[in-house]
Amino acid sequence: MCNQRIVQSLPLTKKAAYNVFVHSLPHVLFDKDDLEQIAALGLIDADKRFDSSKGASFSTYAQSKIKWAISDARREEFGRTTSRPEFFSLDEEVFDTGGRPVRKEELVVDEESPDQFEYVHRKELITVLSKAIDCLTKTEREVITAVYFKGESPVEVARRRGVTEAAVSIARKLALCKLRKYMKGVL
Repeated sequence: MCNQRIVQSLPLTKKAAYNVFVHSLPHVLFDKDDLEQIAALGLIDADKRFDSSKGASFSTYAQSKIKWAISDARREEFGRTTSRPEFFSLDEEVFDTGGRPVRKEELVVDEESPDQFEYVHRKELITVLSKAIDCLTKTEREVITAVYFKGESPVEVARRRGVTEAAVSIARKLALCKLRKYMKGVL
């Protein structure tokens, strides 16, 4: 018997695996298929442990469990545990520059990396993407931020904004089209 919630959430495993794989280059511990399998185990664990009475959506909870499953596998591969002071939220905003909040994630530098090219390239890409997002309408910006940066589903965004899911889908498609066009012109 197939659990529909797991099947619908499988894209979360691919997204998480891809993000970890890309951000691990050139120091890759697992190939993408292995990461997807580890992420799928996290998704199954999320399905078993999910409690809707806590107020979180399954998607949000599953993303957290998937990230922890991958983190656990990476720690196991390194043969070490993470001490309490190492835990902090990379999403936390630390200060604001020019009206744009800066997250800790954007400030982290891998000092063990033999070259800083990847870091500089990523910072430039974030800057370009931020400028592209600034070109969107307020509605498009809110939808893109909610779906791609906060991990909300289009249904959740529609419910919160008091609009139909179709309206959110249209705003998302228009925004992605504008972002692609902007990025092609810049890159």
